[in-house]
Amino acid sequence: MRNYIRWPRLFIIISEYELTADHAIVDRINTFRNMRTYENTRAIRFEGERTLTGVTVRKKASDEKTSIPMLGVFISIGMQPNSSLVTKLVELNHKREIVIRPDCSTTYRGLFAAGDVTNVFGKRIVIASGEGAKAAMAVRKYLLEKRESVSKQHINKTYTAKLSEAGRNEEKN
Repeated sequence: MRNYIRWPRLFIIISEYELTADHAIVDRINTFRNMRTYENTRAIRFEGERTLTGVTVRKKASDEKTSIPMLGVFISIGMQPNSSLVTKLVELNHKREIVIRPDCSTTYRGLFAAGDVTNVFGKRIVIASGEGAKAAMAVRKYLLEKRESVSKQHINKTYTAKLSEAGRNEEKN
């Protein structure tokens, strides 16, 4: 009997009329025999009780629905930065990207951002991954500094309270 590898089926659900990516990537994707694309389509329902068993998609221009059996999903939002959650908190540029400092901090103290939603040059996975790692390091540093500051405030309050108590005790004597 012949041994063979059964490759999993891959599906790309594209909300636009066609896949918009680097042409070399699109050409490469089109060579995969186990790949199926659904263009101008939107995912409308994730199916399954305790685990994913499929996704129902609908063509945008019609009511045509298709149920696709699958065990996993990776969601990629697209090229428009979705910064609406923090619009009133942070500075945004004309593209609605979150403006960040070199350590991924924003104009709102304690809020950090990374990836394609920011004003960093080069919207690529490797750049977003590096920015995410940098943001995680900056958040850690921020939290450690915050903890140290809170500890110092606690020590100062405790020390002040003890001095005050000692002063009252001396007045009694």
